[in-house]
Amino acid sequence: EEIISAKLDPNPLKHVTYGSNSPMIFDHLEDRNLEVYKDILKEAKSPFELVKRIPYNH
Repeated sequence: EEIISAKLDPNPLKHVTYGSNSPMIFDHLEDRNLEVYKDILKEAKSPFELVKRIPYNH
C-alpha cells in the first residue's frame, strides 16, 4: 500500500498513530538514551504539545 497524498493533522502527536484513540504520552525525542549517543545527539523535546507528558528526571 502506498500513500499518494496526506493531510497533515493541525494537532500532531495527540494519539500514538493515525486513527487511534490511545493518547500520546511520551516524546520520542526526549526519551532517547543520550548516553549511548553522547557524541552525536543532544537533548530535545518535540515542538508539538502532547496530550500528557511523562516527567523525565535527567
